[in-house]
Amino acid sequence: MSSRMDDRIRSGLAKGIHEFNEEAFFEAHDTLEDVWMDARGDVRLFLQGLIQLCIGYYHMSCDNFRGADHLLGRGIEKLETYPAAAYGVDLKALLAEASKTHDAVRQSRNGLSVAFWPIPKISTIDPVDFGSEAR
Repeated sequence: MSSRMDDRIRSGLAKGIHEFNEEAFFEAHDTLEDVWMDARGDVRLFLQGLIQLCIGYYHMSCDNFRGADHLLGRGIEKLETYPAAAYGVDLKALLAEASKTHDAVRQSRNGLSVAFWPIPKISTIDPVDFGSEAR
């Protein structure tokens, strides 16, 4: 992967994370999808998992719990295959919180009252080379 592509992925990921943390989930999805379309290799599936989380949270914010359940589940499933710290993202913390949200969405779909909706913030750690991250 070229250094230019690494920079594009890194900057797009940073922007998408910022948007997600501002709870601009649809915008984060758009930003990450733009990067995903040009990404190759392992990072492509990683980005897809983040995109699915973004849209899952977007669906949740629109009270579309069926869509939220589906996409949060798919995003979590994809991201669980990566190390706890992948591509500069603290996945361990993100997945722990996203799983709580997913559980709350499923409870709501089953008619149970949910007191709160856990919405995580994506924490970053030392950036890595996008061409060498391994699962």
